[in-house]
This record gives sequence, structure tokens and C-alpha cells, in this order.
Amino acid sequence: ADNLNLIQPVNPWLGSQWTMYTEYFQWSPEHNSNSRQYSVQPGQTLKGSLVYDSASDSYELAQTVLETGETSSQVVKCQEGKKYTVPYVVYEKTFPCQYYPPDEHV
Repeated sequence: ADNLNLIQPVNPWLGSQWTMYTEYFQWSPEHNSNSRQYSVQPGQTLKGSLVYDSASDSYELAQTVLETGETSSQVVKCQEGKKYTVPYVVYEKTFPCQYYPPDEHV
């Protein structure tokens, strides 16, 4: 792995609402792909998955709101046969405290 490809479920706070989707980002050559975005209500549960399919040399990226069944997904073909094996946990898109829920549950 060369750390130039990123696959992830995404759950950003957009300043007025939570959303969810999946993202593929490739640094070289630069390319980004996002699946369809859905709104998420506070208290709902998300399940994300990144599943490799050896037959097609691709990953299925999916994220589902368990309470509604809404699923956002995309299939990402591996770049030149690369396998994405370096996991990260990322916290990004921070906002001032007043934009987060007052019960401190994110």
C-alpha cells in the first residue's frame, strides 16, 4: 500500500444537519467520488462497510441508516491492482462548540 488512495464511510455535520455517504479519494492522479448523500437524524444508527471483491478487483463502499434502510453505496475499482490495507480513524470538519448537540453525544 502506498497511502495514495482512501475509501471511507463519511458522516459529516454540515452546520445544520448530519448527513452520510461514502467517499473514494485518489491522490495521484487526483480523483474524488462520493456516493449519494442522505440526511441522518440524531440518535439514528449508521452501519458502514468496505468489502473487497476479488473477482472484479474492486471494493463496494456502503453506509446504511439502520432505522430507515436508506443505503448510500458505490463500487470502486482498485487502482492498478492496489489493495487498501492501511486503516485510519479520521475526525474532520470540526465546528465551534455551539454547533454540536448540547447533550455532547456526537
